[in-house]
Amino acid sequence: MVQVLLSNNLYLGQEIMGHSEICVRRDHILSGFTWMALSSPSCTHIDGVKKLKGLRYRNMSSQIVGKFSQNNQDISQEFQLPSAYESAMEALSTLITQKKRNGTSAISGPNQKLDRMLRYIKILGLEEKIADLKIIHVAGTKGKGSTCAFSEAILRECGFRTGLFTSPHLIDVRERYRLDGMDICQGNFLQYFWDCWNQLKANISEDLPMPPLFQFLTVLAFKIFVSEKVDVAIIEVGLGGKLDSTNVIKEPVVCGITSLGMDHMETLGDTLGQIASHKAGILKIPLKVVAPLTLEKLNGTRLSLSGDHQLSNAALAVSLCKSWLRSTGNWKRLFEDAYEENSLPEQFLRGLSAARLSGRAQIVVDPLINASGGNKRLSGGLTFYLDGAQS
Repeated sequence: MVQVLLSNNLYLGQEIMGHSEICVRRDHILSGFTWMALSSPSCTHIDGVKKLKGLRYRNMSSQIVGKFSQNNQDISQEFQLPSAYESAMEALSTLITQKKRNGTSAISGPNQKLDRMLRYIKILGLEEKIADLKIIHVAGTKGKGSTCAFSEAILRECGFRTGLFTSPHLIDVRERYRLDGMDICQGNFLQYFWDCWNQLKANISEDLPMPPLFQFLTVLAFKIFVSEKVDVAIIEVGLGGKLDSTNVIKEPVVCGITSLGMDHMETLGDTLGQIASHKAGILKIPLKVVAPLTLEKLNGTRLSLSGDHQLSNAALAVSLCKSWLRSTGNWKRLFEDAYEENSLPEQFLRGLSAARLSGRAQIVVDPLINASGGNKRLSGGLTFYLDGAQS
């Protein structure tokens, strides 16, 4: 439904994705209490119009010179970004496995899955560099994406260079990778994508095939954040925790677990205890329980993500960020002199009011542009209630 709305309403697309520009192309959609454990510039775009299967859509793109490494040989070529990006998406689509929800994994055995992840990381020379990333790792049944988004926005408001990896994406795979609050631009995405792809392709063997889709996307996240030298990397777990591909993170600064429920029971178990055990698999150190935020503590600030349940997610994000700041030695430098224990720093409040997570319990009002040429936007009489990308 979201795809249809986007192709017919450019404004709605802009509002969903939170950008002033949006590219609607042939999509490759690769289809309470919480717990806490303590432990580039945007690319330039030009307007173009293309047709695909009878549908007219707007494609904002640019021409860039790409330099990629293939089979240990550097190559340079000039190309139009749309075709290069579509080639990357076609390559990515070959990693989709034909697993059914009640079927067996393409990689048999959890130990083999994580072992292969470590081998992929070593091929790319990322093992020691990942250890240097100051990571916040978040698992849970519901709310982990929101918690990650709140955490990223808070630490960005505190002045840090942030990297955020979430899933799934709704329109474009680049939504999974945010740098300083913005989706990675196409040019940089292509550089890191082909660098990872070519190095892995050159080292595959009978016992080490190309990684399945989510494993490749996870490895790519580490590559991007290491290369972009982020101060903090916020990583959302894909499924479960203990056996998830992201759990090659050995020394996170802090981990969080959002509210739990009965999800992915064919993989995680059919009791809450079994599911909790999987989620808790990311925890590396002692546990602390976090109570939901109160309206009084928000001091009039309105959370940018809708719903009363976001008070729990925001509370976990606040605790994660406080722990991260203290563990990295930044809390005292930023807040100790001015902070009162019963209040939230101004940077935290700004982050909680600015975080975005497109298409999740999101309300978009369709405007009617003033025909007289003024800048005032009048309501078009339509309100869209969007809630996608849920488990």
